[in-house]
Amino acid sequence: GSEVFMTYGTYTSLDLLEYYGFLLPPRANDDHETFELCDAAMEHLDNALPLPRGDSALNRAVGAAGVLSVDTQGTPSYALLVRARAGALHAAGTDDRVAADKVRVGEPLKETSLECTALRAIARCVHADLNGAPTSLEEDKALQRKTCSDDL
Repeated sequence: GSEVFMTYGTYTSLDLLEYYGFLLPPRANDDHETFELCDAAMEHLDNALPLPRGDSALNRAVGAAGVLSVDTQGTPSYALLVRARAGALHAAGTDDRVAADKVRVGEPLKETSLECTALRAIARCVHADLNGAPTSLEEDKALQRKTCSDDL
């Protein structure tokens, strides 16, 4: 016999768990340490791409997505992408239910300008987070070099 291949289509991990009862194993690059965004970064994102007030389908989709974070490679979490894309769709006047369906898929928005808006907002948000750090990247590298040389 020959191999049988099956596809579930394009689903997020949360969708696979909810609808089919399983999760895919983590990919090799999924083991990076992640960092939650600080309050200043979240405020920056909320100001740049606000969500509708009150309970809405869009707010529920964002709330169910998980923790807003970035890994050490600079990759935003699924939840952060959902949040930024939801804000971009809301700012463009997209109906909340339509927008919620679009962000749940987990793919880039088909409207390139909206996807760019979302990604720029994430970049600014992460930049705001880094600016709030007590030390600079250069200071961290110098401290790491010193610590490593002391261990030798």
